[in-house]
Amino acid sequence: MSSNLKAFDAQIAGHTEETPGSENIPRFLQSDNGFVFKPVTGKRGKREVEFYELSETYDISFRQYLAAFDKVIKYGSHEYMGIEDLTYPYEKDHVNVADIKMGTRTYDASATEEKIRLEIAKASKTTTASLGIRFCGAKLVRPDNGEHLKFDKDWGKALTKDNILHDGLVKLFSCGGDHLFKDIVEAYLVKLRALLVWFQNNRSMAFYSSSLLFVFGRVNASHKAHHNVTMISEHHGISLKMIDFAHVDPLDNKAKDQSYIIGLENLISLMEQLLKL
Repeated sequence: MSSNLKAFDAQIAGHTEETPGSENIPRFLQSDNGFVFKPVTGKRGKREVEFYELSETYDISFRQYLAAFDKVIKYGSHEYMGIEDLTYPYEKDHVNVADIKMGTRTYDASATEEKIRLEIAKASKTTTASLGIRFCGAKLVRPDNGEHLKFDKDWGKALTKDNILHDGLVKLFSCGGDHLFKDIVEAYLVKLRALLVWFQNNRSMAFYSSSLLFVFGRVNASHKAHHNVTMISEHHGISLKMIDFAHVDPLDNKAKDQSYIIGLENLISLMEQLLKL
C-alpha cells in the first residue's frame, strides 16, 4: 500500500504545505483505496491510535460518527494511522469540506497549569469560548462557476459570535455562492440532533479539541450506497464524522461532556437560523 501513497489534497486543517507549523510534522497522505494516513506524533498521536483501536467496543449509536480505522504503517521515517477518507465517495471537483472544532474547552486532564492558561487565553479570542465552535478551515466549490475556494484557520479564528452565521455558516452551505442549500442544512440537522442525544446520555468520554468534519457534494455514481454517505437527492449526498481524538478523557461518574454539548447546541441553533433566512 505504501507505494501508492500521495499527499492528501483535501486536507484543510492541521499541518499542510502552506502551514507546516513549528513542530516539523509531515502532512497527511492518502491511498488510492479510500484511506487517509495521518502522522502519529508523540503522545498525542499514540492516544489517538489507542482511541481508534478501541472503537469496536464503543456504543453503536456513537460509532456511526467515527470514520473506520485501518492500521498504523511506517512510511519514510514517520508512523501514520490509516483512517477512512470521507471525501472518497465524492466527485473530486464537486466536493465541499469543512472542519469545525467543537467544545468550549480545548485541553485534557494531563495539561499543565501553563498549558491550561495558554489554551484558555487562545479560546477567549475566538468563538471557541463564546460558542463552543470554531471553523478550522473549509474547501468549497462554487456551484455556478466551479471555482475552488479555500478558507484557512486564520479565517476561522477571525470569525466572531456576531458574524459566524453569515460569514461562516452561510458561506459554507452556499458553497461560496449566492444560493443557500437549505436541504443540506436540514439533512445535517438530523445528524447533529441525533449526536446531541448521544452526548446528553454519554457518561463515559469527554472530547477536547475534537472536530466535526462536514463533507457534502456530488457523489460518484459507483458510491451512492457507500456507508459514509447519506444521499439527499439523486446525485448529491452528505457525510458527518467526528475527528481528532488526541485529547479524550474518561468522564467522572454521572458527569456530562458539557463543553461539547454547549458547542453542539449552539451549532444546531445557528443552523436552525439558516432555515429562516
